[in-house]
Amino acid sequence: MASVGNEFRLSIPSKSRFIEGANDAPAKSPNKLENLRPTAFLSALLIEPPDAKTDVTLMEDDTDETKAVYILFIIRRNGDKLQPLRNVYFDRYTLQIVRQKIFDPSGEILSESKYSGWKLFGDISFPTVVDIKRPKDNYEVTLTISDIKFNAGDITPEKFVLVQPLVISFNK
Repeated sequence: MASVGNEFRLSIPSKSRFIEGANDAPAKSPNKLENLRPTAFLSALLIEPPDAKTDVTLMEDDTDETKAVYILFIIRRNGDKLQPLRNVYFDRYTLQIVRQKIFDPSGEILSESKYSGWKLFGDISFPTVVDIKRPKDNYEVTLTISDIKFNAGDITPEKFVLVQPLVISFNK
């Protein structure tokens, strides 16, 4: 899967399929695989910091007998209106991110991601399990990471282009 701007391309070699579409297209397909969009992965794997110009961040210490987390509530200021953007949950003892909820403009959960199995890859700590739930898109996917390399080699524009494989068919 590759994405540039608002469009994406997805190759599924095992099914001889190549799909192109818009990142913000609604999830309409009964085949949940066809409803996957790059933004679901990007927002789960790369958590954006709050924008100091437009966002308000509040923190809650949510600790009891079963959990110990700090919750950051990130709220967007839009004139005199406030809109919840996302909540980011940190383990109170390790300060590792354990969960993130992203909200749509009406305040409903758009995405909920859970992070576990944090491990050092070189000198960068990263979760080895990321569970992404998309309730409005009606799917859930779990990413299990066994190895990851950050900025390995030259990063050129060509690495962000997914070329449709050549299909050769023979009539029998």
